[in-house]
Amino acid sequence: YQFYNIDQVYDFLLSIGMRPIVELSFMPGLLAKCSPWVVGAPACQTVMHYQGVVQPPAHFSEWEDLVYNFATHLVDRYGIAEVATWHFEVWNELWGMPYPHPYIDLYEASRRALKRVSPSLKVGGPATMQCQYVPEFVRDVSGFEFVSTHLYPTDPNCTGNPDIDCFAHTIQTARSQAPANKPFLITEYNAGLDDIWKLYSSYAAAFIFRNIPLLHNVVDVFSYWTFTDIFEENGMHSAPFDGFNYGIQVQQGDIKKPAYRAFELLRVAGEYIMPVTKSSTPNNTLSTFITASKADGSGHVSAFVSNFAPTGFVITTQSVSVTIPTNHTCPKLGQVYLIDPRTTDPHGAWASLGSPSYPTPAQLDSIKQASLPTVANVNIIPVVGGCSFQLELQPYSAGRVDLQL
Repeated sequence: YQFYNIDQVYDFLLSIGMRPIVELSFMPGLLAKCSPWVVGAPACQTVMHYQGVVQPPAHFSEWEDLVYNFATHLVDRYGIAEVATWHFEVWNELWGMPYPHPYIDLYEASRRALKRVSPSLKVGGPATMQCQYVPEFVRDVSGFEFVSTHLYPTDPNCTGNPDIDCFAHTIQTARSQAPANKPFLITEYNAGLDDIWKLYSSYAAAFIFRNIPLLHNVVDVFSYWTFTDIFEENGMHSAPFDGFNYGIQVQQGDIKKPAYRAFELLRVAGEYIMPVTKSSTPNNTLSTFITASKADGSGHVSAFVSNFAPTGFVITTQSVSVTIPTNHTCPKLGQVYLIDPRTTDPHGAWASLGSPSYPTPAQLDSIKQASLPTVANVNIIPVVGGCSFQLELQPYSAGRVDLQL
C-alpha cells in the first residue's frame, strides 16, 4: 500500500485546524478484479470523469485488509488521540453497492477493520443520497458511532413540493429516524443540482441563510458540496465559471462566489441565539435569526436576514422590519453587509468582460471586487422592548446587520 498522496492532503487539513471526514471509497480495481487492472477480466464499472470503480470487491477480506492497513497508517502518523476524533464514512450514495447487500457486507468489513486498529475509531453510514435508508441502516448494522446522509433541494424529495422549507423538513425527518445520542451528519448538500445559476449567484447565499437556523441543533455536520471549482467529477475546466462546477470559489484568482460570502458572514455569529420579531410576507420568503456574544443578549449582536424561496415559488422584493429584544440602549447606527443579485455578482462581472477564459490580473481584480458584499450603515430605531431596523431585500438576498449592545 502507498499512502503518500493522502498524507499530503491530511497534513494540510490538520495544519489549518481542520479534521477530515474520511469517505472509504472508491474500490481499487485490483480488489474488484476487473479490467484493465486484471487482464482478461470484465471491464470495471466506473463513474465520473475520474472513473472511480463502483463495484464490490471480489473478496471482502481484501477490502478489510486495505482499510485496516490504511487506518493503522493514520494512527501511526497522527496518533490515536487525533484519529479517534475523525469520522470514517463507508462508501458514497450506494454507487454500485445496493442496500442492503452488498452495502452491509462492505460496511461490516470496514467496521471490523477500523475496530481492530482501535475500538475508539468512529465509523458510520449509510452515506446515501436523498436521505435514503436511514432507519434501515440503524436497524440492520452491527454498530455505528454516527449516521450520515446527503440531500439536495432539487432531489425528488422536494421537486414540486408545496412546502417552501421541504429541504430542512426532510433533514429533520431523517434526523428523527436516527438515535438522538448519535451524531447526525449531512456530508453533502448545496443550493441545487438542476441549474448552475443557483450555485454561482446570490440564490445560494440566501438558501444558506434560510436553512442554517432551521437546522440548528438538528445536524452535527453540514458540509456544502463543494469548496472549490478544483473539482473533477465532470472534468477539469480552465475558464472561470466554466462547466457544472459546484465550488464556492473559482479555481482562478481567489474569486469567491456568493455562497462563500454567506459562510464568511456567518463566521462572526455569536454563541447565543436570541428571540426575534420580524415582519412577515404572505408567501413566507423572509427569514431572520439573531445571535449575541453574551448570554444576556448584549455585546456584539448580529441579525442575519434573507429573502429566499426555491425556484417555482413566488418571490418579490420585500421590506423587512426586525426588532431585537433588549433592555440596553440602542446605538444610532448598525452596519449592514448585503449579498444581493445587483451588487454581489462575480459571474456577472466576468460575463461583462466577455467571459474570458484566462482573465488578466486587472480583470481578476475587477471580478473579485464584484464578489464582495455591499457594506453600509443602517439606522437603528429604539422601540418598546428593543431596537429595530428596516432593510429592503431583493429576491435571493442575504444580509447581516451588526450592532453593539
